[in-house]
Amino acid sequence: MKNHFRNPTRLAPSHTAPIGAARRAFTLVELMVTLMIISLVAAASTSMMVSSANVQRYVLNNTNAVSQTELAFRRIVENIRSSSQATCVPPSELDLVTQPNTTVAGNPVYNVKYMLAGSQLLEVDDRYGFNVLATNVTTFTITTVQATKPTMFQITLTATPAGSPPITRQTYVTARNF
Repeated sequence: MKNHFRNPTRLAPSHTAPIGAARRAFTLVELMVTLMIISLVAAASTSMMVSSANVQRYVLNNTNAVSQTELAFRRIVENIRSSSQATCVPPSELDLVTQPNTTVAGNPVYNVKYMLAGSQLLEVDDRYGFNVLATNVTTFTITTVQATKPTMFQITLTATPAGSPPITRQTYVTARNF
């Protein structure tokens, strides 16, 4: 006679997968390894983005400082070249008088003064008023190199932006009109 009863050890509970079927869930170890890999990738990408932002900020600050220094330096040089009189008050003040042509009525005479106040290079112009030409300036010197005609000045301008190397410009300028 046949046994009509099944072997209870061979039966799988109804809430689990049949014996030999593929597994459908992750183990705790697999989940932890996956989370660790994801966190390492996230930390590396965050580090790269922060570094990129710092480099961009550094380059932008340096570019702005160089542009500001160059613009101020060129402005001073051009005003010296076009001035009719200059008074150098060593070490860091220059007074210019521009009088293009006194024989023609109505030609204005205006004064331009450059000076270092704290860490700002200032320009006081009769036409435009008070301007800050450059910030973070550590050195601004003007000396008369040659007092006989043509009059020659030596200008040195050094700016040191925060966290950047110093930017120094130096030149000799000959006045054209006196």
